[in-house]
Amino acid sequence: MSPFNMHSNRYPVSGQIKYVSYNSGHYKVAWHPKSSELNERSSIVIETEGGSEILIRQIAVQLPAG
Repeated sequence: MSPFNMHSNRYPVSGQIKYVSYNSGHYKVAWHPKSSELNERSSIVIETEGGSEILIRQIAVQLPAG
């Protein structure tokens, strides 16, 4: 990825952020059975106006070269 490219993430709802967490970790390939538990990730919980809580989790994975 060059300095002129970027990833943009949008949250699917509006509301109040209730929880933010960052976990450092590995960069295992996406199909590794434990990649969602072992890889670097961040989690955010948003409480909607209706009172529902939504968890959004971003997980870093290593993709094969090619």
